[in-house]
Amino acid sequence: RTDSTAVPKLAGSSLGGLISLYGAWTRPSAFSGCAVLSPALYWDDQYVTTTIANTMGDKAPLRIYLDVGDQEAYAALTVTLRDVLLSKGWVLAEDLLYVVGPGHGHNATAWALRIPGALAFLLNDPARVAP
Repeated sequence: RTDSTAVPKLAGSSLGGLISLYGAWTRPSAFSGCAVLSPALYWDDQYVTTTIANTMGDKAPLRIYLDVGDQEAYAALTVTLRDVLLSKGWVLAEDLLYVVGPGHGHNATAWALRIPGALAFLLNDPARVAP
């Protein structure tokens, strides 16, 4: 298949979300998108956000799902990343979906509630994802 659903995507939460974002960002020819759930953006003095902010050149053809729970300690860093992506040309609800989980903390229970929406967005086909 040659459609975008056949191109690999990355997904992860916390440090796995950060790694997924970095992998997709640095290898856009290998990945068409990533789900970044509650990323550990504080890691290494916000290295990934800084790397993205300092990237020059054309916008990569990536669909990015980014989320955070409103009860998370580092929720503001996710807002910063969202704003950096918007400044780089991503468009909300088009190739960037930003979600804030109401009452959600930094835990697997919260991520399980949000992952169906992340997968539906990345696949660009909500019917393929069971609620």
